[in-house]
Amino acid sequence: MNQENVEINASVSTPYYADDRGRIKSKYLSLMLLVVCGAIFITGIIAVGYAAIMSNFFAIAMTSEGFIILNDQGYTVMLISFLVATILSVIDSFYISFSSARKGRLPLVGAVIYVALTGLMIGSLLFVGISISMMAEALGLTAVCFLLAFLVGFFVKRDLSLVAYVAINVLMGIVVVSLFFGIFYLISPSAYLWINYLISLLFVVVLLILVAADVNSLSKRLVYGNVNSNLILYGGFMLYVDFIAIFVRILYLVAVSRNN
Repeated sequence: MNQENVEINASVSTPYYADDRGRIKSKYLSLMLLVVCGAIFITGIIAVGYAAIMSNFFAIAMTSEGFIILNDQGYTVMLISFLVATILSVIDSFYISFSSARKGRLPLVGAVIYVALTGLMIGSLLFVGISISMMAEALGLTAVCFLLAFLVGFFVKRDLSLVAYVAINVLMGIVVVSLFFGIFYLISPSAYLWINYLISLLFVVVLLILVAADVNSLSKRLVYGNVNSNLILYGGFMLYVDFIAIFVRILYLVAVSRNN
């Protein structure tokens, strides 16, 4: 998400002295990181709770690899709930973008709903060939990569706006190319798998670059006194969305690696 679309009505607008800039950046970026952790925790709780409920009512077996098998009714319920959560999350994301641009503030209720719906969708993955151990491994790798990108954005003093612009265009190119993946599958299923794997790796790298650029942009706002609770919440939510996007791709890479 692009924080430039949000008008920040800062309570302080005077630049800080140079000696205070590092302290200010550390304090408020730490608060944003805390928001990210809180949102991830809520997502995780909902995902685990959803998986536990589905398993309690519909599970018929668990394989030695840790895959949960549902009965036919369970898969129907899971599929419907996943589709509903996906549609609602898309609608909610448009609402969040529109409301943020119009009011200049992050709609907190919309953000919480988005986090909850994300939990439902991630919980559904546990019934389609993703084990708990795969999810735990992907979460650990995502956390490490995300923190490294966060630190790069924090410590790099140069403006990364141009880098972000290039990364966004590359990301759009990846999305367009992915629309034609079916052609590769028809030609060669094995080639399709490898191309998709490489594209996913590139996707993760681009997203990590965007995380570093977002943190870099937020840092510059903070050191010039553009600080209020809305910026902290919006910045945290923006980074949370990046984290989930990276997590989903890394989870795919982990699943492909283990299955092959």
